[in-house]
Amino acid sequence: MAYHANANGGDCDMGTKSRLENHGTDGQWIPSLDETRQMLKVLYESQDSSKKENASKWLEHFQQSVYSWKLCDELLSDTSDSNFPYFAAQTLKTKLLKNFQELPSEEAQSSLRDSLIAHLERLARNTTSDQHNAVATQVCLSLVELALQMTSWQHPARDFIGRFSRDAVYLKVLLELLTLLPEEVNSQHLKLGENRRTEIKKQLKESSQIVLELLVACQTQCVDNTRIQGKVYHCLGNWFEIGSIPVDLLLQSAILDKAFATLRDPNCDDSLHFDATECLCSVIYPCDDFSTYQNLGDMLRGYVPTLEDAYLHAVAKDEFDKSVDYCKIFVDCAEAFLQLLVYSKQSDPTCSLKELDLVAVCVGHTDYDLVERTFDVWSRLAGIISEDRRLIEPFKPYFVRLYEGLAKHVELDPETDAPLDEDDEFYDFREKVTDLVAESLFILGAPEVFATMHSRLRAAAGVGGWVAVEATLFFMSAVVEEIQSDDELVVDAALTDVLAMGTPETHVCIRETCVQLLRDLRRWLARHPARVGHVLRHLTEALVQDKLAVPAASAIQAIYERCSKEAVSQHFPELLAMVQQLDNSNISPEAQIDLLRAALQLLSVTPVSNVAEWTVTLCNLQLHSIQMFLSTDPLPSVDPAIWFDRLAAVFRFVSVSVSESPHPCLEAARVVWPVVSAACLRFRDNERMVERCFRVVRFIVRCLQLQAAPFLENIAALIVEVFTSRSHSCCLYMASILVDEFGAESYCKQGLTQLLNALIEPALLQMSTREGCRENPETVDDMCRLANRFVQKCPDALLACPALPAFLRAAVCAVTIEHKEANESVLRFWRDFIHSGRERELGPPVQAGVAAALNVVLVDLIKEMIVALIFYLPSYVTGDVADVISEILLTNKELYGGKFCVAMDSVPRRNESGSFCLNDDQLKEFKYTVVNTKEVKEISRACKYLVKLYS
Repeated sequence: MAYHANANGGDCDMGTKSRLENHGTDGQWIPSLDETRQMLKVLYESQDSSKKENASKWLEHFQQSVYSWKLCDELLSDTSDSNFPYFAAQTLKTKLLKNFQELPSEEAQSSLRDSLIAHLERLARNTTSDQHNAVATQVCLSLVELALQMTSWQHPARDFIGRFSRDAVYLKVLLELLTLLPEEVNSQHLKLGENRRTEIKKQLKESSQIVLELLVACQTQCVDNTRIQGKVYHCLGNWFEIGSIPVDLLLQSAILDKAFATLRDPNCDDSLHFDATECLCSVIYPCDDFSTYQNLGDMLRGYVPTLEDAYLHAVAKDEFDKSVDYCKIFVDCAEAFLQLLVYSKQSDPTCSLKELDLVAVCVGHTDYDLVERTFDVWSRLAGIISEDRRLIEPFKPYFVRLYEGLAKHVELDPETDAPLDEDDEFYDFREKVTDLVAESLFILGAPEVFATMHSRLRAAAGVGGWVAVEATLFFMSAVVEEIQSDDELVVDAALTDVLAMGTPETHVCIRETCVQLLRDLRRWLARHPARVGHVLRHLTEALVQDKLAVPAASAIQAIYERCSKEAVSQHFPELLAMVQQLDNSNISPEAQIDLLRAALQLLSVTPVSNVAEWTVTLCNLQLHSIQMFLSTDPLPSVDPAIWFDRLAAVFRFVSVSVSESPHPCLEAARVVWPVVSAACLRFRDNERMVERCFRVVRFIVRCLQLQAAPFLENIAALIVEVFTSRSHSCCLYMASILVDEFGAESYCKQGLTQLLNALIEPALLQMSTREGCRENPETVDDMCRLANRFVQKCPDALLACPALPAFLRAAVCAVTIEHKEANESVLRFWRDFIHSGRERELGPPVQAGVAAALNVVLVDLIKEMIVALIFYLPSYVTGDVADVISEILLTNKELYGGKFCVAMDSVPRRNESGSFCLNDDQLKEFKYTVVNTKEVKEISRACKYLVKLYS
């Protein structure tokens, strides 16, 4: 093979060198073929880990070299070691994916194409092992990636058929290429750009007839070859999925008839069964546009019901994979025709709903994973019915059947001996059942379902099987919150039965579900205060069991929050006693915070003197433990975080009127501050504990609000001391809280300005470059939040900051950061900063200051935002960027609209793969749309289309 590849800006003739020296004339490192073989031998065969690591690094460098194109081409033919051609094939595939621009000329691309085809022909004749097949697959991928990016190659599908249909030995390779072509068109890894993608789809559509003829021929002539048959279905599905097979052409062939016949065959191979299923689902998917695909839809609606017997046969034979395949077809078919089914039922109440009947049959399967696949159908149907309640009666029988199935499917394994963990797949399934019931419960009615389940509970309890009892309780829990006040008599008898299950002999899973049910009864209990005491006693008893402590504490907190204070106040002493003994209990930290929260919520409605007394008492309990911990040298190995979490909870959850003077929690804050500030300095090397300390301080400030002013100077000093020595970003976050609470107070502005000046310089050391922003996302997040608090509370202080220009440049770099929270903070800062420039009430000085600062960075900001959207950021960020652009244009459309156009002219026209993505007309249209629209949604849509052009 002889082709040219770019090396340091020039063309290097890779085919004319008979031997590669170690370095080129320009000093560039040039690997040799012998070196490459040697390093591969070391990588795959050496027992020396250091040598393997060095070989791996060498090979990574080799793969990035422009010279690897030619050497990999040679290695593909080297059969002396099976690892050589596989490594070469993988390298070529990766380089075509990421470094296609290294092949700039048509001659180089054509030469590579011819070489890859020759390799494929050789491999097709010698696929005697799995390794050979793997190499052939990688080469097929490489050839397809080349074809999709090589604009001068007009009809690759036709060329593949012309080249590889001459001999049956090439058939597998040919089908692989034809399967990959449409599959890779929409690959997220291969950045073709929308223009090129549209062009390719047009070319493929022009080749559709010859491709379909080939597939039909393969289907007819290779009847007994299940692998070829499977490839045919896979290939057809991929072509139809991207719209490259016209429907009329498909219906004229017998290929779909054959697919249904394949699926009805009880002896069908599992792999072939799967391929046929995937093919049909690709064909079914667009049929929700029934007016466009009516002929295809009519054909499918006639054929899909013929698979019911095959499904039942697969279930009877316990052929789970096949059962899943049928279920997928039934579900996709029902979803595609759901609107049509509803319309038909409205027009003719006696009409058949066979597609829905098939989905209902699947609900009766014994495996919950298969049943879960039907949930989208029921959810969508419930949504349609909710918009027209006249549909309830016709479809009610389906939901009766669904609920009966779900009540069985939520049953736990009889061997289960503990409540499910949240990471358990079955826990996730039960949560989805709860969501589905919530969406559809109006169809059957909450009281009716609850009463039915209560009857089932009593029946199950009589039989003695704990699994059925627990499942019924779980279902009741999913329903009870929806029972309205005029239907609630049905609950009282059930509550009595639930409370009776609180004995130690009751299975722990039943007790855990009872606790959850009692939590979900909090609205009912608020209307029936006489029952609250019984429930709280039941939950208190559950607290002592490790496996029940967390849900029991959560239930107690929820009930205290929902019910009237009169109903729960008599239990306050008991709760307070538990809170005081937390260090001596086995209750988990999560449950401890819930109990503390419940106590504080109730404390908040007691006399102010009680609040002051008990907040000090509760804080002293934690401070005693913290002081004992800090006085020990060296520090004990126990984790002190829980004491700080409890302190934070005291100030977070106590709720009193700030009009009280002095604030009832002020004395507690005076007690806490010296200990927490000292702990913060002691823990300054431990970011986790520093964050815990500042979290306590944060909630003190939020609780006291302006009455926290006496602490302000000391808090600011602590922030500066810790941040300048350790750069923990939580210091910046704490500073933003101070600005939020005190920024509008004139007597605080000087101190807050000094705080900003002390923090911004060390923060900029971490975020002054794009790489720095990416390496320190927490600093970016909290610094931009701090700056935005100044924009909102005292923008003049921010504008007067000497480091503002440097910060704005850093904030321009930061728009490309991929960290979700940090990026949100950056764009929110820019939106609010720009918006402040057109707020008249802020006065001319602020408006002029914002305008002057913005003029310096605006073009760079716009360019970076657009580049970030195109190359770095996920699609959900588009709306935030559109908000910033909208603010820019609303501020001064005439001036900033021109700057927007200047910025867009400097945006790259090619994507990272080197593909040309944005032509002059598209750029002009984008600029015109954005500059002239008044709607943020229009800007967002335009940005999304622009990104699509590059992807």
